[in-house]
Amino acid sequence: MDRSTKIKSIIETGNSTIPLLRAEASAAYDKQMTTLQFITINILKFDSNQNGMTMKMLASSLGISKQQATALIDSIVKLGYIDRFDNPNNRREVIVKLSDDGRKKYEEMIANQIQKTSEKYDVFSDDELDDLQNCMNTIKNLYSRLIN
Repeated sequence: MDRSTKIKSIIETGNSTIPLLRAEASAAYDKQMTTLQFITINILKFDSNQNGMTMKMLASSLGISKQQATALIDSIVKLGYIDRFDNPNNRREVIVKLSDDGRKKYEEMIANQIQKTSEKYDVFSDDELDDLQNCMNTIKNLYSRLIN
């Protein structure tokens, strides 16, 4: 298989996997939150710079405009899950990060996801769960090289 065919296969497999992962992740959040709000909380939770990220960086991570990100962040700030403040080094930038309540909400959502989906994992043996965990870690590590 040549390189372009491999890349096409990777992209198609990834695209077909995303809905499966999203369906499982949707078990984590209550109906008080939209999918995009949930994804935003996840992005901020795993932001390597725990001091927050700029609205521009967040919009880019979500694949939306800065205006759309502003409206999205406004809605999550109202829920109390995100803190927003001006960048002290550049007053034209706004920084967003998870609030203490946002971190608690994330932990609550993950506990909820585990409770609602753990039985589904009974179809896997312990060895298969190890394989799945290793595959997910490998995918994460390889894809992180694309954006770093």
